[in-house]
Amino acid sequence: MQNCPNCEKLLSPGMTRCPYCRYELPMPAAEDSYHIYYTGAAQATRGHASYNKNGSEPYGGQKTLQSQRYVVSVATAPTAQAHMSQQSNTLSGIILGAIVLLVLLLIASGVSLLYYATVTHPIQLHTQATATARAVHVANVQSSATARTQATQSAINQKWARATVAAQATAQAKATAIALKNIYVQSTSGQPVIDSSLLVQTSQKWDIYPTKDGGGCAFTDGALHSSVFQNGFYAPCIAHATHFQNFALEVQMTILQGDEGGIIFRSNNHDKNFYSFRLKTDGTYGLILTRNDGHTIPLVYDKSKLIRTGADQTNTLTIIARGDNIYLYINKQYVGSASDDTYEAGTIGVIALALNHGTTVAFNNLRVWQL
Repeated sequence: MQNCPNCEKLLSPGMTRCPYCRYELPMPAAEDSYHIYYTGAAQATRGHASYNKNGSEPYGGQKTLQSQRYVVSVATAPTAQAHMSQQSNTLSGIILGAIVLLVLLLIASGVSLLYYATVTHPIQLHTQATATARAVHVANVQSSATARTQATQSAINQKWARATVAAQATAQAKATAIALKNIYVQSTSGQPVIDSSLLVQTSQKWDIYPTKDGGGCAFTDGALHSSVFQNGFYAPCIAHATHFQNFALEVQMTILQGDEGGIIFRSNNHDKNFYSFRLKTDGTYGLILTRNDGHTIPLVYDKSKLIRTGADQTNTLTIIARGDNIYLYINKQYVGSASDDTYEAGTIGVIALALNHGTTVAFNNLRVWQL
């Protein structure tokens, strides 16, 4: 045991530095202090020196064996400084190895990242883009095919729908035509209450009068004539002994000259309010409502190929009035209808109208059915 020369702290044997003040201690002698001196040939060299049996001198003829000095050196234990140096070297090696390993890991990571960024990721992107493009192409193809299929089916459906609508319209038109034809047949199949050739005056008490322009109403040349020669005027010929509400009326009319002629029905208020069914020589026909203030309202107005156009052409006019419904027939074919409740009942008559020319119209074969 020894004390530190600097701080006088007690130190362990073999220490080279004071752990308290860090003072460097002097190095001890390399050899141990134990020196053993052996004198005497018998003690120092037993088994090594040669004697004769009679106690004679050894080889060489010397009388006494010279004393030998043996020095035994005992190695000292490793110092604390060497131990700490060894630990420091080991720690440095571990740290260096860890640094090298970390550097290698960083390099490997960088290489992997670079490889992923330059090779793997572009390949993945290309693969994804290719797959996406293929999927889009397939979807477009499927969509186009679906659209074509739908368009084809839609066209077929529309064609069938149009055909169905046309068939239904045709069937409806046929049904309507049949119904209207039945109305005509049923309304005119009974015994008429008036059946007159209109050759002469009858019990219906038709108007007979002249006008200043040379027109008027008269039975002449085998027919009832209505004439007007002033443009913008008309000449009504009323059968004052008649009064009908629901009825069918049919008469043959010939426009001898001029513009327009027709039938008057449900006339009242001194023949100023009435309905009239009119035909023109150009093929136009109409159902007209006339009021006592002189205004006229067309309820039906159209042209028909059923009309025999021009002067001296005879057409058969038929009206069927049932309540508010009025049906019109020309040459026994339906041409139109209207619903109106302005006038419910009244007298019947005939009429001639001068639009741009003087007009004369002849009427024959009048028949009326009470409904």
